[in-house]
Amino acid sequence: MAISIPQLHGVEALARTGQFSRAAREIGVSDPTVSAQVQAFEAATPMRLFLRDGHSLRVAPEAEGLMAKIRIALSSFDEVEHDLTERQA
Repeated sequence: MAISIPQLHGVEALARTGQFSRAAREIGVSDPTVSAQVQAFEAATPMRLFLRDGHSLRVAPEAEGLMAKIRIALSSFDEVEHDLTERQA
């Protein structure tokens, strides 16, 4: 199973905002890009990530723990990027 950082960003933004358009705006990509990121991530995991309700969605209860780990992973990745940027300055 190959998971990418952009997929994690898309999944996390969608989990936080509940809407594809808002998630896309937050991470600076198009709605179809977020949709593709989420679909690719969902295809790589056996669990249901989101409960869809009309135009919005929410994180499925069984995916709450995974979302917390995604947030931690992205935070750690951001710290690594920050450290590397500071070293170059």
